[in-house]
Amino acid sequence: MKNTLVIGLGQFGRKLTANMAELGNQIMAVDISEEAVSEVLPLLEAARVGDCTDAEVIRSLDAPSFDICFVCIGDRNFQAAMEITALLKEAGAKTVVAKASKDLHARLLSRIGADEVIFPDQVAAERAAVKYSSVRVFDYIELEAGYSIYEIEPLAEWIGRTLEDVQLATVYHVVVIGLKEESGKLTMMPDGGTVLTPDRHLLVLGHRSDITQIISKFKD
Repeated sequence: MKNTLVIGLGQFGRKLTANMAELGNQIMAVDISEEAVSEVLPLLEAARVGDCTDAEVIRSLDAPSFDICFVCIGDRNFQAAMEITALLKEAGAKTVVAKASKDLHARLLSRIGADEVIFPDQVAAERAAVKYSSVRVFDYIELEAGYSIYEIEPLAEWIGRTLEDVQLATVYHVVVIGLKEESGKLTMMPDGGTVLTPDRHLLVLGHRSDITQIISKFKD
């Protein structure tokens, strides 16, 4: 559980706040709009209505007391995002994560002190591209260094065989970390004796290039 500050309650900021709260984090949110703050108030430990481009407002938030500070300002007000990021670092914030949708904005945010820059629109686009490129791919999560988790159907040649027989780690260099049934039931870390069936999807972890080789064997 982390003590978290979220500045900016647009669509991304609200979604981030809801997800962080669901994971048990303590959240303080700030937005210039009282209406925006009111919408997420039940999820918050504390809230403020204020303009965070004002150095006095930032100082009043006690930025060093938070484990992480998110700057979720939209591109239409990128100047404000830069000012808030800089003010948070000047105020002693430990970790500042800023939202961007353009490489230029990301570079500028990094130069003025952002510890990390995230691209929610880019991530969503990449995920959609992977998911909808094949009817056999049902979900996708990008990890670090080119590694990903995919939810896929079993290949026809795997049906009726056990995970041990298929030897995905040896043949395809991927690891099966779970099986997902049509009902949504999830079995994590299935044992090698598990028989693969058409109605259970595989959650496979591996390098994207290796998983892509498996997907290429499907005939959509």
